[in-house]
Amino acid sequence: MPTQYPRLPDIARDSATRYLCHAVHLKEDLLEFVLNTVISSPLRARCPALGVNLLAVARHAALAEKRRNTQEAAFWAIRVLLVVAVLLAVTLGSPEALALVPLGLAAAWGVLFWKVRGDRVSAVNAIRDPRPPEDQAAALAPEVESQLTELRRTNVVVYANGQGDPFVGSGIRLDRFQLRPIDVTRPDPQRAGRAGITPFTAVELHHYLATKVPAQGFKDKDLRAQNRLYVRGDYADKLPWLVPDKFAAPARRAPSDWVRSGVERPAQLARTYICLEHVVSGGDLVISMYVRAWLEHDLLSVERLVYFLPPLHDHYRPARELMAAGAFGATRDAVRAATLEVMPLLAGRHGSLLRQSGLIRKLHRAEAAARREIGNGLQHDYGALTSLREAVARYDTKEHFQESDVLDSANRLGMRLMDCIAEFLKDHGVDTADFRSQVQHINNSINNIGTLQAGNAVIGGQGHIITGHGAVNNAGGHSAGRQPATAHP
Repeated sequence: MPTQYPRLPDIARDSATRYLCHAVHLKEDLLEFVLNTVISSPLRARCPALGVNLLAVARHAALAEKRRNTQEAAFWAIRVLLVVAVLLAVTLGSPEALALVPLGLAAAWGVLFWKVRGDRVSAVNAIRDPRPPEDQAAALAPEVESQLTELRRTNVVVYANGQGDPFVGSGIRLDRFQLRPIDVTRPDPQRAGRAGITPFTAVELHHYLATKVPAQGFKDKDLRAQNRLYVRGDYADKLPWLVPDKFAAPARRAPSDWVRSGVERPAQLARTYICLEHVVSGGDLVISMYVRAWLEHDLLSVERLVYFLPPLHDHYRPARELMAAGAFGATRDAVRAATLEVMPLLAGRHGSLLRQSGLIRKLHRAEAAARREIGNGLQHDYGALTSLREAVARYDTKEHFQESDVLDSANRLGMRLMDCIAEFLKDHGVDTADFRSQVQHINNSINNIGTLQAGNAVIGGQGHIITGHGAVNNAGGHSAGRQPATAHP
């Protein structure tokens, strides 16, 4: 009987989601990003956020926005009250009207205190509350809830032209290889005298791999697999079911026949891949493998790519001081913030919705330009530029345990994939000698993540949010950094 050892505490499965729900109450750049690319994305596709529950983050963002809008509305009313009080005192010679000034300032202080404390308490609760994070904030509009729920298991991704590869939201490319075509008409010599080759299609192989690979060597809940159609954004409107309204974002689900068509009859700008996503450390690391198989003139080709998402940036992680202080600290911070900032905020000097962030201005200008172009019959790119999870990753750091987990997961995925392909071919009576020979010669083991350079990503906001997908191939010492695109709607 094996020895029973004590179990070391593990990171919660939803830790990355909780961190982002926490941060959205405290970081204005993140709040704006979620509001304008997750909750609302008028003319671009939303991108799945691997390892993160977008619905939970969106609900917390809506709660934070509600507090912010309430504060702004109250401050406008207080500004009007103060102006009226001063005018009455000056024009009518009524000093009594000036009594409204301290009342207005006290009201502004109270509103700001309520807002700051509410943000901090919600941020702390996002980490400490035992309830799922999506249950800690009110539901959104039914349409938005439905869209974000569908996005969890979407079978179609529309990616922006210029991103370098279709796998937007996946982070950094670790490895890529493509097998030489394998002749599937050669029978397995070990099956001599038995039934010959059993014909198969690429769709059948895709289905087999999506089913078999997750069942070997991984915990069920840690590895997700599905076939997904990838469509370039400026090609999306060629598929009427994908863009039924040219002035709206693309659909989030593809009819299953079209997904299969992306396997059997891939187009230059639309193809189906098997997507295998391994979530590690509660979503703080995500390793993805994308596989495509196709048959042409009895020759089987297989393409495989491996990506990983680095940990969340420290900017979006809970601050130790805030978490240690809890509700008392939130109250203390709110008193300090309200006292120091009430006058500058009333004057509209900072923190006011009078001045939108650069990201939001850019998004609105780009959306207006895109609507004009669509109205004039010009081609529009509906593709997503990045995902929330990819946008907040820290690309300039590594930690030994995390690197070890990434390498182990990538190598396990690669090994299981090759084993399953060999098993499938053997089951269908195909000679696997050529296939196994290629596997032996391919450096199928990823041994080095490389040094991740922050320069490989375009940074915006407060120096942390990425505005485009940046595929970087650092495996084996190679560096193919590419500058991602800037944000558009």
